[in-house]
Amino acid sequence: MEGSRCDKHKPRGRKNRSGDPFYSSGPWRRLRRARLTAEPLCRSCHEAGRVREGSRVDHILPRADRPDLELEFDNTQSLCESCHNRKTMGENWARWRNP
Repeated sequence: MEGSRCDKHKPRGRKNRSGDPFYSSGPWRRLRRARLTAEPLCRSCHEAGRVREGSRVDHILPRADRPDLELEFDNTQSLCESCHNRKTMGENWARWRNP
């Protein structure tokens, strides 16, 4: 096992990690800029009647589940850091609970 987790507890499908070259690629950076320009407010906060700046661009269907949609504009949304963290934590928890 050499310092890693066993197969049962190993993280599955997590592409969104620091150092992932996808997030520094030109196509992603252009898509991110376009999404934040088109949708400057957090979508989740807006739907709840709050106004917060969207600082994160989120994949609606996660890259881990649908890598074919990673550069589709319609599969992205602007979220504030808090909403993005909450959504991502929920996705990771569900993935861990239901492998």
